Amino acid sequence: MCAPADPLILTEVSSNNVLYATILVSIWELSEAFGPLLITPLSEVDGRSPVYHTAHILFVSQWQHDSVCYAESDIVGDMFIVEEQGSAMAIKGLAPLLGPVTGPIIGGYMSQAIGWRWTFWLAAIVAAVIEVGFITSLSETYKIRTLHQTSARLRKETGNDSFKPAHNVTTTGRGFLRESIIRPARILLLSPIIFLLAVYVAVVFDYLYLL
Repeated sequence: MCAPADPLILTEVSSNNVLYATILVSIWELSEAFGPLLITPLSEVDGRSPVYHTAHILFVSQWQHDSVCYAESDIVGDMFIVEEQGSAMAIKGLAPLLGPVTGPIIGGYMSQAIGWRWTFWLAAIVAAVIEVGFITSLSETYKIRTLHQTSARLRKETGNDSFKPAHNVTTTGRGFLRESIIRPARILLLSPIIFLLAVYVAVVFDYLYLL
């Protein structure tokens, strides 16, 4: 959305550096690359709901950007059976693809009509409204976390400490590091199909954001 406003932003800060214009549009891709490495494992320790609410609130605060879009595939896996996950993932995948198409149209009009700052304010306002809806309606979907919550509630209500979840998973610091960084890196480097697809998507996104 901010791409059409690049010349206005650079003019206001008295710069004509093309590199700054490229970074302004593409730097948020870093959160797409590294965000899921942290958010996804955290969601399997603390549950989907608190982790994703925190990430959405940080987005509104402009601390991070679109890392949640690619991490929320976990919720699709929680809510749909394997046979239905393909269709659900296809629908979910439209969001990060429609953004680069519709964003410049909206951003170009807004930056000329009411100023380039409103391209950022609009994204923050829309995200804040959506997050309010998420907080009021989105419940925990991670099954292991819900089992822990249910067993804790039953122990508190009955005083019977025998209520324990069937899956009692404990994650150490080393395990967290392995699950979040080492395993995805190994899959990327050791699987030729995934590696070639990653290179292809990287080239496509390079052309998308540089042009």
